[in-house]
Amino acid sequence: MRDFLRNLAILVVIFIGFMVLFPDMMNQVGGLMGGLGILPLFIIMVIVSAIPRRKRR
Repeated sequence: MRDFLRNLAILVVIFIGFMVLFPDMMNQVGGLMGGLGILPLFIIMVIVSAIPRRKRR
């Protein structure tokens, strides 16, 4: 879980950096992903991967 949160934090920092440097391009990319339905799928994948899994013995 700790590794997942660290990787997620790194991706958020990269995303914010790109938003600061290239706001027009990132808005176009976000609009395209939202239009194709990729963005909601990505959010669901992040939520599912954060759910702890049961350990089998």
